[in-house]
Amino acid sequence: MYIIINEENIIKLNEFRDQVNIAKLKYMLEHLVSRYIGYYNDHGIDHGTQHINDVLNRSIKMFIWWVNKLGIKNAKESEELRNLGIKSFGGAILILIFASIIHDFKQHLDRKNHHKLAAEELINLINWSVYLQSINNFKWITRISKNNLYIASKLCMEHRSSFEGEFSNILCEIFNAADNDPLNLKNI
Repeated sequence: MYIIINEENIIKLNEFRDQVNIAKLKYMLEHLVSRYIGYYNDHGIDHGTQHINDVLNRSIKMFIWWVNKLGIKNAKESEELRNLGIKSFGGAILILIFASIIHDFKQHLDRKNHHKLAAEELINLINWSVYLQSINNFKWITRISKNNLYIASKLCMEHRSSFEGEFSNILCEIFNAADNDPLNLKNI
């Protein structure tokens, strides 16, 4: 099973082509998959590549639904996205891609704390990003801002169905719903 952005989401994202660089998203997804897919080989059916693919595509679909529900045409029109420092819908989708690929990647090591381990991985990418940029296999890391990696770490921290409390932002809420209740759009 290869992890991809499905055709339905590609068509919907094309409506925002001034805000979303689909080639860049596919490039980042390809590199993330090659870097992290090995962690999912030992997972059960609930948290293998099919789950990752489902979460990725549901979160993109939910984000597009939220954008259309509010009638916003670009990230600058959304106070919530502006407050997060997200400059484009592409940036928001990139955050969802990173969180989708990484959110369960260490579940097989520590089920109870895997959300923390995933968030730590993203924080480590922030801390190591300057070094990683100098390594050919990690040049792709320059395509995401440290701020967006930090936001993706929040999505990982708040993705579990057992999460209690208020979500940090709308992307956390969308991602939690995509991971846990795929058809629950009305609460977003």
